[in-house]
Amino acid sequence: MNRPVVETTFREASRSDAREVAAIVFGIICEGGPPSGLEPMTRDHVLDWFDRLDDGGAIFLAEIEDLSAGFSVIEPDAQRTGVAVLRVYVLREFRQRGIGRELAQISVDFAREAGYSSVRGFVPEENEEALSFFSAVAPLVQLQGGQFHFEL
Repeated sequence: MNRPVVETTFREASRSDAREVAAIVFGIICEGGPPSGLEPMTRDHVLDWFDRLDDGGAIFLAEIEDLSAGFSVIEPDAQRTGVAVLRVYVLREFRQRGIGRELAQISVDFAREAGYSSVRGFVPEENEEALSFFSAVAPLVQLQGGQFHFEL
């Protein structure tokens, strides 16, 4: 039996998407998988996140039909000028479809266009899935001590 092809759409999130982002965070926490580094967030927490991003960062959403499947965040590193921090989260039921890879690529493209010189991120301890994902997304990524870093 053939499954219908369902297209994933990717777009930059806006403040009006705060509930969807918070719902993805909640879903990932409820999955009970390996540590994600996420804390529960309300709509207001996500709105605060948007405020902190200003023009230096963005949140991108992946949607399948009317369902939010995941999101990525690219934001300025508070300790390193010219460096952006990347985070990618995809709900378990939507993994292994290339969604995370596309979210990462969109975020890295944003960082490059915004003038960042490099991107880094953090892989929580004991999250082999995230380590494997980031290793596959950017073969040139340098993984050290639970962090990744690559030049743009």
